[in-house]
Amino acid sequence: MQSIAAAALLLLLLPVASALPSPQAAVVLPNACTQACANEYSCIASFPGGCICWNDVYASCAAQCGQDPAPTDRDCTVSKKRATGCVATCKGKYFCTQVWPQSCYCANAIEQRCAEQCGVEVPAQNECPA
Repeated sequence: MQSIAAAALLLLLLPVASALPSPQAAVVLPNACTQACANEYSCIASFPGGCICWNDVYASCAAQCGQDPAPTDRDCTVSKKRATGCVATCKGKYFCTQVWPQSCYCANAIEQRCAEQCGVEVPAQNECPA
């Protein structure tokens, strides 16, 4: 009787156990062929564009080399902290002359360029005269 109760309890807990998060998946590194292939490419040195580019390169090279499973993609998500630093660094590379209304258009262009480069939403633009 105890074995039947234990078996019933096990069957009841089975869906709960299968719903638990699985242990972290193993990281798959590129094999020698995939790495040699990827070394023939170059990607921009900005984030997240460069990260996405390298993921595409490694996926393409893994397919070309027959590596299965393919190497694990790098995490290309943009955290708020990283995005803030990225935008600030990007904006620091530009300078707008202090001549109205050109400075307004210039500031808007910099905001848009840096937001796109850093993978964040473009902030509200300044209203500039037509």
